[in-house]
Amino acid sequence: MSERDNYRRIFGSHPPLTLHIKRKVECEHDFQGWREFDDGRGGERVCTKCGLGAMAYTLSLDDLP
Repeated sequence: MSERDNYRRIFGSHPPLTLHIKRKVECEHDFQGWREFDDGRGGERVCTKCGLGAMAYTLSLDDLP
C-alpha cells in the first residue's frame, strides 16, 4: 500500500482538521507561578494573572506571521 493510499485509508478524502485557538483577552503575562503535572513528571511555569502555561504560550507564538 502506498503512502497516499494509507493516508486516504486513515483520513478519507479530507485532510485532518487544524485548529487555531486565539485568546480573547490579552494578558501581560507574568510567568512567576509554577504548576506540577498530574503524572508527577515535572511541571511548568504559569502566568500568575491568567493561568496560561509558558509552554502553551511559546507554542502559540508559532502561529504569528
